[in-house]
Amino acid sequence: MEETVVVDSSALLKDSIEMLSDTSDEITDDDMQVGTSVEAAILEGKLILPLTYRFLNDDDRISKILNATWLAIYKEKGAYHIGKVAYKITEEAEEPCSGLPTETIEPDKNVLAYVDLKSLKTGLLDSIAFNERIIQPDSPFKFSYNGHVYELKANGKYFRDVDDTSSEHYSLNLYKDGKYVRNLIKQSEYNDTFTAIKLMADFDGDKEPDFLISSPRHYEEERYLLILSGQHDVFEGNMVFDC
Repeated sequence: MEETVVVDSSALLKDSIEMLSDTSDEITDDDMQVGTSVEAAILEGKLILPLTYRFLNDDDRISKILNATWLAIYKEKGAYHIGKVAYKITEEAEEPCSGLPTETIEPDKNVLAYVDLKSLKTGLLDSIAFNERIIQPDSPFKFSYNGHVYELKANGKYFRDVDDTSSEHYSLNLYKDGKYVRNLIKQSEYNDTFTAIKLMADFDGDKEPDFLISSPRHYEEERYLLILSGQHDVFEGNMVFDC
């Protein structure tokens, strides 16, 4: 079972913000005429993954944060939905690795993440099919949605089957009808990890594609980013299961 830390360090947050702050590489003047400012902050506290959380004291318990007002992004019968999903939280007095007590979120359905955002539209998600979850720098991915042609283009770091720990940037940009829209992620910290698309869908009902992306910085981290077309900032949920 994977374990996680509830409270992320300030150093991790600082590193996270720096990863998305510089997105000017390979973007032309013509691109920026249509694009938005891409210095997006990563906001914690709005995304919780259905996993096991360690806690140091009673205030750190995940059961103090997650409640019935949170919505779930979940998969059921081959389709994705946003809505309320019941769960239970089980407790372990001492997990073997850290010796700390833990709480584990156990949803009733196949939940990708719990989200605390009022801008999300509940119900069946208008999801977008994709055949490549990892977008390599030499392999842009095009898809059509709502009468427009979108393209995901990456540059920088190339993810290999056996990856190294180089600090080369990986940048993933979104284009609409050939015009630059925004940077989705720019990250330089990878330790045997990679950036991969988990879900593309219209989460907020504005007829534009949104993204749920997995992008851990270390092999002992699980990290999701929720990127909404109608929101400038990025919402993060992460857990560390180091031993």
